[in-house]
Amino acid sequence: MDNDIPPMLGISQVKRDFSRIAKDVATTGKTVVVLKGSKPIVQIAPLPNSSIQDEAPKTA
Repeated sequence: MDNDIPPMLGISQVKRDFSRIAKDVATTGKTVVVLKGSKPIVQIAPLPNSSIQDEAPKTA
C-alpha cells in the first residue's frame, strides 16, 4: 500500500490485505471506504489518539 491508500477499495482486496490496510489507515489517519460491487458498504477509519485501544485490558 506504500502509505498511499486509495480512498475506496473493493471488499475482496480488503479481505486479502486487511492487516496492511488497517496499519496504513492508523498511520496516515486517512479513511477508506469499502465497496461491494460498486456500492459503499462500510468505512475503515483510525481511532482517535485517546482511544479505547489504549484502555483495553491486556490479554495473556
